[in-house]
Amino acid sequence: MLLHPSPPLPPPPRIGASQLGSRSPNRRRPPHRPLRRPRCHRPPRHRAVHRPFPGANCRPARLRIQCHRRRRKLPTSNRRLLQGDKNVSDESRPDGLRKRAWLTTKLLRRLLRFLAFVKFVDVTVTGREVIPKYGAIIVASNHISMVDAIFLWGALRRRAVAVAMAELWTMPVVSWLLRNLGHIPVVRRNADSGRDAVAASESVLNHGGVLLIYPEGRCVSPGDTEPYKPGVAKLTMSTGVPIIPVGAIGTNKVVPLKRDLEGAKKFNRNQKVWIKFGQPIDPADFDSWEQLLAEVRRSIVALVESETV
Repeated sequence: MLLHPSPPLPPPPRIGASQLGSRSPNRRRPPHRPLRRPRCHRPPRHRAVHRPFPGANCRPARLRIQCHRRRRKLPTSNRRLLQGDKNVSDESRPDGLRKRAWLTTKLLRRLLRFLAFVKFVDVTVTGREVIPKYGAIIVASNHISMVDAIFLWGALRRRAVAVAMAELWTMPVVSWLLRNLGHIPVVRRNADSGRDAVAASESVLNHGGVLLIYPEGRCVSPGDTEPYKPGVAKLTMSTGVPIIPVGAIGTNKVVPLKRDLEGAKKFNRNQKVWIKFGQPIDPADFDSWEQLLAEVRRSIVALVESETV
């Protein structure tokens, strides 16, 4: 007897969700995806904010602020004084504010800081915080040794241009450093050289630089007095730039003047040196340059005669 296979059964009918209810026991809800961190590109404004699931805490404005932290820029005036106006070429700036002077200053100050770190000469600097980070200033100091400019220039944290006697430009190594640093030479008792030095100093101040001036005009031995030259006061009154007085103590014993040797060492590294910065002097508080010059002298003398710790 032949057995014929039975025909296949029809598939069971599909039961819709409407017949079983909105929540079918055989249907699984897909797991919720975690909120992904938005990409660092700013989405178009016309695109709606996607929420991966209802109630997701999407704060596009806050996330954009966190992802796009803008770098804080200095004001235009400070940026121009700090790194120079981009519209001004490097050749049009004073020599002391060019890139070559910046590189030379950086290398020499690293050497001076290393010597100060190893106590080659014990140097103490006080009141340096009065030097502003930006803007033009004039630093006026007493002059008692040939190495005053080295200690004062090394104590600053900004590039500085000094007005020095022209005789230094005749020394082989010193002249090379002075030219690279862009210092201003001045010939004593020469009116034309004085006018050129004043013009170069005004150019440095107009570009937001730091100018170092010794109002006495020459090195003064201990116990002697020298009248201050009116150039620093007149320059301050004409430009409106404040003056910061500085008192140097002990440099005349590290490297004494030739007329003050009298059997002493030509170089005494065991002598301690103090560089003291005073409060800025605003030229707007004075009616004449004579009053301003007298105040500068009084401030420097007070710093030199103050107690050293």
